[in-house]
Amino acid sequence: MRLRLAFYIIISIVISIIQSCGGSTAPHDDAVPRPHSYPRLTVYPPLYSSPASLPCHFQVNSHVNLSCTSNYSSLWADAEYPMYHATLRCTFTPIKQSQQAEIIDNRLQRMGMNLGDNAAEQTDIISADSTFNSILLRSSGPTVTPLQFLSTSPYWVISGALDMPDAAANVDSVRPLIDAVYADLVHALVNLSGK
Repeated sequence: MRLRLAFYIIISIVISIIQSCGGSTAPHDDAVPRPHSYPRLTVYPPLYSSPASLPCHFQVNSHVNLSCTSNYSSLWADAEYPMYHATLRCTFTPIKQSQQAEIIDNRLQRMGMNLGDNAAEQTDIISADSTFNSILLRSSGPTVTPLQFLSTSPYWVISGALDMPDAAANVDSVRPLIDAVYADLVHALVNLSGK
């Protein structure tokens, strides 16, 4: 009887030691620091407006700060996302049919140079009224311009790039912000139309 009791006591002690060393594997019990952690990022709600200062019906997130400048042939619009430390830089260029191919080639070349060696996911979008055809590129790697777009109609070429310096250092840490601007751009391109 004593031998059996001593055996159970030793087994209980061994089990206690094993459990205290291994314990539960649930995430909340894990005291080891994670290799990467990022704060939860707040994104702007999907509220949109079409500023009268733009030559086309191009909807932007209502929380951006929009500034426009123009020269003799184009209008530049910068939509600043203050909370994201990013600016969507857009160019609105009125065209004649004879200029369209040259301007589109120029914009596509610029988009390729902005991507560098990064691969990109391409989304093709036709506006709801079928007047604009657009391509939207999302870079899969670190770059200052993680999002770029090109929209064409018989009368306009609209191009833009998201200028986000934080994406060049660690794209994963700002991915939720890039995804939020991506959703804004999809909305803008689907609803794009001439005035």
